[in-house]
Amino acid sequence: IRSGFLPFNPLLNHSLVSLQTVELYHHLFMRCPRLGVQPFLRGLCDLQGVRFKNNFGVQFSSAYDLYIRLTESVRLRVLISLDRTTPNWRLLNTCPPCQYEVEGEEPQPIRMMLAVDGNNSLKRFERRERRDDGTLLGPSRERPDVRIGGGDYFLQPSQVDLWDEPNWGKWVDWSPLEKADRNPCTDRWSNLNEAKTAKSFGSFDVNGIFAGFCRHSFVLAFSDMIKTGEQ
Repeated sequence: IRSGFLPFNPLLNHSLVSLQTVELYHHLFMRCPRLGVQPFLRGLCDLQGVRFKNNFGVQFSSAYDLYIRLTESVRLRVLISLDRTTPNWRLLNTCPPCQYEVEGEEPQPIRMMLAVDGNNSLKRFERRERRDDGTLLGPSRERPDVRIGGGDYFLQPSQVDLWDEPNWGKWVDWSPLEKADRNPCTDRWSNLNEAKTAKSFGSFDVNGIFAGFCRHSFVLAFSDMIKTGEQ
């Protein structure tokens, strides 16, 4: 790594890739997430006049995962040195125009404007065994993934589950609304109707993302919508 290369294998380093190449792909991927590993490698092979092999994709993916882990560990060390790891630090300090006050500045009537919305385009199927009766929703075939990623703005499922309706009674000073106080739009909003979305979302593990932004397009937080809609 000190020489500017990343290995494909932690033990047998017969092949290497330069850090500059991995960094180039990372920046391209951040601007165009549709850019896959194989198209990128095929383009490099064409430039070098080398025949593309299928194992190149597996090797480069391993090196790219290592690159992400390295850069994320460096970023975390920088945040610790700057004392930016306190709870909700990102929510409180993300947007300079909204959240940074200038000395002598008069208080604004509306300090910050936020918007939250969900999108169902980033679905991911859940691979399951086929039952004996022919249905597809059998036991899961997926390997449990205990990795935690997404930086300090990605809400983990355990954090989101705290806001699930069965947990509302656990909140301090919470009392259910009377029927007369309920907003009629809540029951009419189709995204909140679990009876309509249960079947259509049943085959997906992740149904999309739900994100929050300020009016200057800074990401405050987002989470996966797991087996659910936007309710």
